Amino acid sequence: IPQVAFDPPAGEFGSMPAVALKAGNAQRIIYTLGEAAPVFDAEGKPTVGDAYSQAIKPTASTLRINVRAISAAGVVST
Repeated sequence: IPQVAFDPPAGEFGSMPAVALKAGNAQRIIYTLGEAAPVFDAEGKPTVGDAYSQAIKPTASTLRINVRAISAAGVVST
């Protein structure tokens, strides 16, 4: 199961840092901001969420980043 790590990890910051996502055994990472959960379809294509390609630059003082990753074998993170 792909594991996704946040850099920096969750916390309180004086200013909003860019957030990088790391998943060593993932073929693809998708994310959403807010309450919606990211979703892959049966073929491993994202149906909800954006493909992660670079650090996310938050614009709000309170932010929730939801992530899912999928491995080359089609295993989706929880």
